Amino acid sequence: MLFWFFVAAVAAALPIPFIKYYTNTNNNLWIIASAISYAVLILSYSIILKDENITIVYPILKVLSVLIVVFAGLFLFSNYLEIKTIIGIALGASSIYLLSSKLNNKIQLDF
Repeated sequence: MLFWFFVAAVAAALPIPFIKYYTNTNNNLWIIASAISYAVLILSYSIILKDENITIVYPILKVLSVLIVVFAGLFLFSNYLEIKTIIGIALGASSIYLLSSKLNNKIQLDF
């Protein structure tokens, strides 16, 4: 299952740099690559959410994809980080830890 978490996080992150490349080059292949990435994301979500808790899995995947986009911006587009961004990255990483801990699985709210 960890493989599909990785695939989902990457597939959610890839369209952002692909669209950025499209805006820089006007090459339609980047739009096609973005669409393929979204299709892979839907497939991976369907596999992951079949057996996992959506309230835990979805936030983890979104934070992971945001972290991937931040690092892609650093390495591919020479973006820089401000102190607030670094704090946000640290909070995002800590949220993944907190959401994936076994303690959260014991709390159940009935509506």
